[in-house]
Amino acid sequence: MEAQDAKVYNATVDTVGGVPFFIFAKPIADYSEVGKAVSALEIIKIMIDEESTVAKKAQGLVIRTKNRVEEGKISNFDAVIVDVDAEKTRAIKFKGTPSRDANVSIIKDIPVFFMSVPKDEYTEVGKMDNEMSMRASNGMLLDKVIYIVKRAKKKLENKEIASFDALIVDSESLETTLIKFK
Repeated sequence: MEAQDAKVYNATVDTVGGVPFFIFAKPIADYSEVGKAVSALEIIKIMIDEESTVAKKAQGLVIRTKNRVEEGKISNFDAVIVDVDAEKTRAIKFKGTPSRDANVSIIKDIPVFFMSVPKDEYTEVGKMDNEMSMRASNGMLLDKVIYIVKRAKKKLENKEIASFDALIVDSESLETTLIKFK
């Protein structure tokens, strides 16, 4: 694993219901916020649904955001940003052409691609299953991702996995692909 100083890692985020969905990522293009994607109560309802995958929760969030437009609570939007740290969701409108380009979050010194793919060329150097402790598996998404990063770093330290530059975490299974940039 190489030092990740202040480098920026670019990605293309996934779309959910035709809407660019920024989670563990921030848009590169200029934008303005048009309002909350969902209310605080709706966020709680989405978060406590332990049966749904992150991808299914994202679909529900986009549907609720589109409903807020129909109800006149927010104006039309181009994308949704989920700030996992602050547990906030925002509907945004790009100032120019809508874009799926993003800078990904660095978690514990490791770039994490979640519901996004790196724009830079890379090679897969390994995989990690989604084995989690009971505490991590019952936690919020941020807790789970932090656990995945810490686990990867420990496995690297113990020479159980190959050296890597970043992680791609599958939003359905939380299985992790370790990558090295070319």
